[in-house]
Amino acid sequence: MGETDKAPTAMYNLYRCSQVSFPGEKILDDANKFTYNILQNCLLNNQSLDKWLIAKDIHGEIRYALEVPWFASLPRVETRLYLQQYGGANDIWIGKMLHRMPDISNNVYLEAAKLDYNKCQSQHQFEWTIIQDNETRQMLLNNLLQFLHQLSEETCETLGKDIHLQLYSAWGTWLMSVGEDKTARQVEPELLLRSINLCAGHMVDDDIISSIDYKNISNITNKVCFKLERGKVSGINCNGNHNGSHESTNEVESDMKELLQLSLSMSIFFLYNPIIWAVSNLFQWP
Repeated sequence: MGETDKAPTAMYNLYRCSQVSFPGEKILDDANKFTYNILQNCLLNNQSLDKWLIAKDIHGEIRYALEVPWFASLPRVETRLYLQQYGGANDIWIGKMLHRMPDISNNVYLEAAKLDYNKCQSQHQFEWTIIQDNETRQMLLNNLLQFLHQLSEETCETLGKDIHLQLYSAWGTWLMSVGEDKTARQVEPELLLRSINLCAGHMVDDDIISSIDYKNISNITNKVCFKLERGKVSGINCNGNHNGSHESTNEVESDMKELLQLSLSMSIFFLYNPIIWAVSNLFQWP
């Protein structure tokens, strides 16, 4: 790697890339272990700075990456931390100077990101207040039916596709299973994935839904999300406590590799990959 040999920022980027791999990719697995050890030593010896980049809090970025695997990183939490770590115009990067790229690391982007984050947070808080006010089962059911009706109408008006039957069928099947057994919680990821795809206009034929490929990717998605929800991710739960086992971490890592390989290799899900990862992130809070 020439002059970038063991530079903290280069090792940090390589470590992040090495986490996204297929089962049996030994080179990426070795790179992951190698860079992890180097970055750990950088933090322990307070050597997280290098000559290629002077950032506001590269130390904090590295620490977060080591403590939270990519598949356990909640987008809103990661965004909040990065807003603190992003130095804006004060970041010094050699590529920014040599190649004259003023749009990289500037205060305009930082302020826009803060406004976007605050708007999203206020919306979440507003929705949570409404949910707490409507505690009865009947009121929640009525709200759900109104919501599904609204989704169907807006999708029809915007995309010209009638998703009413498929959307109601998916949610009806799930509601019938609630309270009957313990599997209802385990298939929630598949339910959300189908709902998001339908609202995006991705109508799925019954033949595809009954295919072995669809069942495989649905099962692995449900499996991964169920484990994440139970906190089996490097012993990290929503409070940041470490109480899991090494075996459970390996299980989730193995399942995530399989999910990544399936979602990238199956053409019918090519457009849905970002949605799969978004749904996975929803199930990391107990």
